[in-house]
Amino acid sequence: MRGIPLDGYRAAAIEEDGLPVQHNTLPWTDVDQFIRPDLGLEPVDYVRGGPSAIFASSAPGGILNLRTRRGGDRRAGGWRIGGNSRGLVRVDGYAGGPAVDGWHVMTSGTMTRDPGVRRIAAPLGGWQARLRADHDLSARGRLSLGVRLQRGSRRRTSWRRSTSSSST
Repeated sequence: MRGIPLDGYRAAAIEEDGLPVQHNTLPWTDVDQFIRPDLGLEPVDYVRGGPSAIFASSAPGGILNLRTRRGGDRRAGGWRIGGNSRGLVRVDGYAGGPAVDGWHVMTSGTMTRDPGVRRIAAPLGGWQARLRADHDLSARGRLSLGVRLQRGSRRRTSWRRSTSSSST
């Protein structure tokens, strides 16, 4: 954020369907480690500047609300495959539509494998799967249930096993 002396996402709040992804940035993480945008997201809502503090605390720079798709009255879906010459492969997809007794469902996911630009022990990547079910409650509103599973790569960079022996 230009003009705000904070680094990373500390000046902005990131929400998914109106719920905070992470309230305050921890020293060893950023909010983008908990969210992977995929085709299951609709256009986002963004409020910038001073008014953002009305919707979220600790967000002088703005608030970004990522909205997940809802299953519609007709079956719909899509997929996308991307890659590059370095070996990056990314697959995204979603499908949704009516289910039973007034329920609508949407499922989406993404899988990424990236060897990176430097030689490392294991490739970066991971996957994410999302399921959302909605039921309209007439004039009383809507019931929404959502589940998101996410897995990163198995690469560990914060520790090394070492063995040493000492003699006295």
